[in-house]
Order: sequence, then C-alpha cells, then structure tokens
Amino acid sequence: MISELRTAFNLSAVQFALIPAIFAYVYGMIQIPVGLFLDHFGLKNTAVFSIFSCSLGTALFYSSNSIELVYFSRILIGAGAAASLLSALKLIGDYVPRRYQGTLMGLTLAIGTVGALLAGKPQTYLMQQIGWREAGFLSSIAGFVLLFAAIFFIPATEKRKQTESYKNTKNSIIASLKLVLKSRPILVYSLLTFGIYGPFSAISDTWGVALLMEKYSMTRSAAAESVAYTFLGLCIGSFIVPAFFEHIKREKLGIQLCIVLMGTCIAILIYSTTLSYFTIDTLFFFLGFFSGSEILCFSAISKAAQDTTRGLSLGFTNTLNMTGSALLMHLIGMLLDYFWSGGVSEIGLRIYTSSAYLFSLSLLPIVYGLAFLLSLTLIKLKD
Repeated sequence: MISELRTAFNLSAVQFALIPAIFAYVYGMIQIPVGLFLDHFGLKNTAVFSIFSCSLGTALFYSSNSIELVYFSRILIGAGAAASLLSALKLIGDYVPRRYQGTLMGLTLAIGTVGALLAGKPQTYLMQQIGWREAGFLSSIAGFVLLFAAIFFIPATEKRKQTESYKNTKNSIIASLKLVLKSRPILVYSLLTFGIYGPFSAISDTWGVALLMEKYSMTRSAAAESVAYTFLGLCIGSFIVPAFFEHIKREKLGIQLCIVLMGTCIAILIYSTTLSYFTIDTLFFFLGFFSGSEILCFSAISKAAQDTTRGLSLGFTNTLNMTGSALLMHLIGMLLDYFWSGGVSEIGLRIYTSSAYLFSLSLLPIVYGLAFLLSLTLIKLKD
C-alpha cells in the first residue's frame, strides 16, 4: 500500500517508514511486560487482549484521515501482536523436551507465516476492486469475529503451581533482568536474532516492493508477488532449517551458513543491473528460507535461560529484535531522503532513484556481515 498511503497523507520516505517502524517499536518494547502478563494472567486473557487490540487498531488504521491517527493505530496493533509468538515460544520452552524445541518453534512460525503468505494477493485484488480502505476494514471485521471465538472457545487454563524460587524471581523483576543481561549466550543469540531478522524485515515488509518497481521496472502487483516469495521461503525454511541442523547437532554452522547465504541473496538483488523475474522470485524465496535460522537462535536462548526467566529472556530477545528492526527501517528511510535527487511526482511525492535505493539498502549486507562476525563467538550449548 506504499503508493496509496504516501498519496493519501503526502508522506516522505521517513514518514512512511514510521508506519511499519512504530509497529516494530511498540512490539519490541512491550515484550517484557507481555511475558509477565502471560505468566500472571494466562493464555486466554492474553489472547483476548491481543486480538482486541489488533482488531481495534486495524479498524482505526483504515478509517483514519490523519497520519497521527495512523501512527496511533499502529501502536495498538503492535501492542496486540506482541503476545502472539512469545506465547507460543514460552509454552514450547516450558513443556517440550529441549531436543525438539527448535523444530516445534519453527513449525509454529511456519504456520503463522501462512497468513502473510496467503493474504497478499487477495488483499491486493480487493484493493483494486473496492479500494484500500474498504479492503483493509474487512480485516478488522474478521478480527472481531475471531475475538468472540477466542472468548467462547479458548479454555481457561489452570494456574500452574509455582515453586518458591519462581515466586521470588517473579517478585523481583530487576533481579530477573540482571540474570538475563549477565548471560553471555542470551546476549549474543539475541543480537544474532536481530542480525537475521532485521534485514529480512526491512526488505520484505517495507522496501522490497519499491526497490523492484524502481530498479527493475516491475509493476506493483508483480513486485508484491515476488516479495511474497520471502514468506513462502520462510514458511518452509523456519521448519526445515532448525529441524535439519538440530538433527545433525550443528546449530552454529547452520546460523553461520544461513547468514552468508542471506547476505548473498540481498547483495544480488541490490547490486545487479538485470535479473529475470524467475531469478528475483528465487532470490526472495531463499532469503526467506534461510531466515528460518532465526529459530535456531530462539531455541538456543530457551536452552540457555533458567526456567524462572525463560519468558523474560524470550521477551528481552524480541525487544532487541523488533526495536532494532524498526531502527533499521527508519534509518533506511532517512538515507533515502538524504540521497534524494530532488525529483517529485505530479502530485508532489518524492521520487527515489535506483542509485538512492542502492546506497540506502547497502546497509543490509553490512548488517549481515556484522552478524556473521558475531556468530564466530558462539559456544555450543548443552541439550
């Protein structure tokens, strides 16, 4: 919706980048509170809050007439979505044997990615038929239907008996945070999670379509379809990658190999002058496929964390992951404005050249390079 949003609100690249970035900022910053909320109030209450906040935010987003209301709606959506993956990861970490955690976490992400994979083309079609606001508003209606289903059909879970040590840890959030921050494996794997996810998110969620339209003269529909291959790749890779490397007990190698291959895919997309549609689709697919290595990092963090701080450790990781990704998106927008050559469209929107995208998106291979260097410091964790 980049063209519709920029046209409706007359947005520069930085202003547009704030729309996905605000979601990521909020999503990241409340991961720790959400982890505590999940521990205290249980899965059903967390799910009801999550779906309500997302649905209300979506309704406001598509009915807003000011960019300020758009930004506020993204706060609501980010707050609601923050509970989704964290809930699943914590439950897996608590109840699944360690040797199966990475595989099941990957399968969870694969199932969740199906939504993004299936939604893109129908949403684009609806936008073309009835308008972007009307098409999006239907999503909020579906969300409220899901809200009522959650209220009536998700069973209230029994409160688990807490050990004395768990109570003591829960009563001292600062002490728990100190335990997490003092853990070198958690810090390293958290940074690697951002190094894998940040560039992937920047290209698939924000700048990929615009890059293809400008650099390779693709139509918006064709560009959106190509970018959607990242989600197809992620759907498959988030299950296969962790399952394979956990099976052969070479998680460190898997992370390093995937980082190199993701950086290669991004570099080819940014720096090549001519690519066929098939090659572009293939590169986006493998970019998503190898991004499944993010699950290896989450699995390692679950193993490294103490039982009493597992939710907090995963929340801390996602805080760093999503906040860093938002900063990366925002920085790319700032670079695009910096390299803007002065061209504007008929309605006054800034037009960014291929060279502007090349210089700005060069930040992504750099992030992958730094992530690879960091991966060299990894140590093997016990199963």
